[in-house]
Amino acid sequence: MKKRRNLLVDVSAHGLGHLAQVAPLIARLKAASSDLHVTVRSAYSPALVEQFIGCDLHYAPLPPEPTLEMYGPLSVNKDATEAAFRRFHDAWAQNVSVRAEIMSEFEPDLLVSDIPYVSLAAAERLSLPAVALCCYNWRDARQFFTKTHDRIGEQIERAYQSACVFLQTTPHMPMEYLSNRRSIGPLARIGARRGAELRRLLDVPPGQKLVLVTFGGSPGDHSFRLPRDADIFWIVRDASQIDAPRAANLADLPMPFIDVLASVDAVVSKEGYGTLAEAACNGVRLLMLTRQDWPETPFFVAWAKEHVQFSELPLDCGVEEFRQALEFLLSRPPAPAVERSGIAEAADVIAALICT
Repeated sequence: MKKRRNLLVDVSAHGLGHLAQVAPLIARLKAASSDLHVTVRSAYSPALVEQFIGCDLHYAPLPPEPTLEMYGPLSVNKDATEAAFRRFHDAWAQNVSVRAEIMSEFEPDLLVSDIPYVSLAAAERLSLPAVALCCYNWRDARQFFTKTHDRIGEQIERAYQSACVFLQTTPHMPMEYLSNRRSIGPLARIGARRGAELRRLLDVPPGQKLVLVTFGGSPGDHSFRLPRDADIFWIVRDASQIDAPRAANLADLPMPFIDVLASVDAVVSKEGYGTLAEAACNGVRLLMLTRQDWPETPFFVAWAKEHVQFSELPLDCGVEEFRQALEFLLSRPPAPAVERSGIAEAADVIAALICT
């Protein structure tokens, strides 16, 4: 009788970029192997995981570990972040031991981590092969905001180094200190182009542009003053909070987020991996509002300039500057969709490891 293979996928619940990366990868792996049993562990809700991944899998909660403590989707509470890391690492050995015991109950053949580092340390304790997968990691994120590399940083680095390979999803930070790093192409979901249907649903005439404004899935909200432009119909999180002639709530639309993204004329977002990669791979224009105090910003911007019909503004830009940048962006043709080559590359690595 053919042995069922158990894949454990641990996903950090910090923004939605981590889910956006693993979702198309899991779908590819499940389609290629009917005997693959996938368990996703995360602090995301089961409903959200199912919404992103949409295939048969098991869900379990992920034991917590420190990431970045946020004031909202765009600002880091540096003091709270450092305090959380120190509390956790004061009991490092015990935390790893407890997580190894919990992990063993799933009888996994392979761990994929995007990018919980304690899961990787627990896998090493169990002599379980593991793959790290992401465009950055929590060692770099902590060091960027706290400006320290100490015992805590060394423990996190060793955890990432313990993986068989760290697959760096393009675009990504360098992580040159990791000898197990391997750069792969983008990972992103592809949406159905339903522009005509969306326009009928919202009663948007042909001359009016559809623009999606999204700042990702981190807790909190971000109020941004949008220009009062009669030529634009805005799709936003909360239309009651903006001063614009025509707007709709994203949550009220009867279609998946990725279909909305693929169907609009442009997306306005912060520099998050999920929206950037999905805009690029769906061939959608992108206006990125950037933070200069964010570790991925220079790497994401450099890649976007080469692969996306793209404009960049600082997050604190004025409304007229925003209007002019968006108007110019909408006057340009969309760039060709970028190939999601990272899905096949990552799937090949994982398939080879889980079958050995």
